[in-house]
Amino acid sequence: GAGMSGASRSRATAGRLALALALLSTAAWACGDRPPTRETGGPTGPYQPSERELQVKQLYEDGTLITARRVVDELLADDPHSILGHYVLGQVLRQSDGALPQAMQHLGRARELLEIRYPSFPLPEDAPRELHREILFAAQGIAGELEQFEYQLELLDFHDALYKPKLT
Repeated sequence: GAGMSGASRSRATAGRLALALALLSTAAWACGDRPPTRETGGPTGPYQPSERELQVKQLYEDGTLITARRVVDELLADDPHSILGHYVLGQVLRQSDGALPQAMQHLGRARELLEIRYPSFPLPEDAPRELHREILFAAQGIAGELEQFEYQLELLDFHDALYKPKLT
């Protein structure tokens, strides 16, 4: 509120972030936001995308979705823990196939893999924050397309608790 001290405001923000995280983890599972292989876990430590991951992302950004799909399938066969691989596959499934539930699964897995590497919020300076933002933004868009409006709002709240400018 307007009369809050800086410490009170920080505690209130931290409380909202903790609530958003708790809601998101619950909503993610309720929405079927599970990894396609249903495996859990993944590598820890700083994330450094490989040349293949960067190539796949560039193919997606260039709009060559068929080629991106072929290359990302090969990438994920070799590296099932590829954050960029799951992100790109989710985007390709959404945009070229209209396979929204599968797209959400891959975006959820990309987010899970990134958040395993960087478990504290806000993300540290060396974290791939822009990729995290892109994953959250894409996932909230798919949630809306799937008419999972509560989950969409929770994703937006989570994004806005971490990043500026806010989406809401």
